[in-house]
Amino acid sequence: TWGAFIMVVLCVLLLAAAAHAAMPSFPLQNSAAPGLTYPAVGLGTGGYGLDSSITYPECWIDEIPGCGERAANATKTWLQLGGRRVDNADSYFNQPYIGQGIRESGVPRAQIFITSKVGPSNPLGYNDTLAQMAQIKSRLQVAYVDLVLVHWPTYSPSALSPVESTDPYCNHKSKQFNETLCRLSTWRAMVKIFQAGDARAIGVSNYRISDLQEIIDAGLPLPAVNQCPFHIHRSSAHQALRDFCKQHNIL
Repeated sequence: TWGAFIMVVLCVLLLAAAAHAAMPSFPLQNSAAPGLTYPAVGLGTGGYGLDSSITYPECWIDEIPGCGERAANATKTWLQLGGRRVDNADSYFNQPYIGQGIRESGVPRAQIFITSKVGPSNPLGYNDTLAQMAQIKSRLQVAYVDLVLVHWPTYSPSALSPVESTDPYCNHKSKQFNETLCRLSTWRAMVKIFQAGDARAIGVSNYRISDLQEIIDAGLPLPAVNQCPFHIHRSSAHQALRDFCKQHNIL
C-alpha cells in the first residue's frame, strides 16, 4: 500500500541520517586492545525465519535460495550508508555472504568493527573454540575480528550442527560433562584467541552473574563485553547484572 511505501522510505531516510551522524562509541576494558572502542549501533545479521517460501531481508542459512545474497546486500548497504559495526555469529550460517558484503562495500577493513560469536549450536570447549575461530576468519575472509563472544553460557547441539564437542567437559555424552568446567575451558580458549591477535577483544553473551563469577573465581582475564537483550520498560529486572558488569568494567 501507499502508506507502507511511505513508511519504508522514511525508515531508509532515518537510517541514512543515523548512520552518517557522529556515531557514539564506548571504550572497552579488560580483555581488549588498548584504545579499542565499541560503536553504539550495529547491524545484526541473524535471520527472521527458515521458511523457503518467504523472501526475508536477511536469512539464517545460505542454503535457502537467495538468502545469502540478501544478507550480503544488507551488509553492503549498511556500510555504504555509514554504519560501521557488523554483528554476526558462526551459528547464523551466512558468514561467507557477510564477508562478501563487507568486501563489496568498498569500506576499508580498518574502519569496520566486526563482532562474531562461537557456539551455541556449534561445539564449545578449548580445541573446538579455537577451531571455530579459524573457521570464522576463513568464512569472512578476514585476518582478525574486532570482538568475538561466547554466544551463550551453554552448548546446545542442533539439527544444523549435531556434532558433539571433543572436550570431555562439554560433551553431553561424556561422564566428565560439567557446564561450569565447559565454560571455563571455552573461556581459556577465548583468552588464547585474544593473545594470538585473532580478536582485538573477547567477551561473552547472555551470561548471568553466576557465569561471570566463575571466570573471576578461576582467576582468568575478564571479558570486555557481556552482550545481553535489554528492554527499557523492564530495566529493573536487569539492574543487578548491569551493576555487576559495571563494577568489573564489563560493557
